Amino acid sequence: MGSISFPWLNVVRRADPERDREMTREPIYEFAKGRVFRADRRRTGIFSPDAPRNARPPAITGAAFAGNVLEAYPGEWIGGPDPVITFQWGSNGVDIPGETLPKLALFSADIGASITVRVTASNASGSPVSITTQPVIVQARP
Repeated sequence: MGSISFPWLNVVRRADPERDREMTREPIYEFAKGRVFRADRRRTGIFSPDAPRNARPPAITGAAFAGNVLEAYPGEWIGGPDPVITFQWGSNGVDIPGETLPKLALFSADIGASITVRVTASNASGSPVSITTQPVIVQARP
């Protein structure tokens, strides 16, 4: 699906009739095939409804030592509407049940495990897209 361009509407507001006009920019809402789209100011007035795409890959941050907490950096995603991001942590290639938050606590039982996180972006415009991070190996605290 191609991009839909929206012109900007200049609205004249007078704070004081004796002063110059104050010009503001307001987005125009338009209907397209039964859906309402809003011009996105961050994208120069163009809104393109499309599936999520990854602009910067996700990663794991934090020191991978037992007793520490790892955090998932979700990466950067584009698509319209804005993608919803979800997380699933894994250990040695298997999903860890219930670990779907951006942070993961490491325990002594995790020493030697290969930890990854799968970041999934989804929106109403396309199929979900998942990327799994590079693994980190949990070490014993020095």
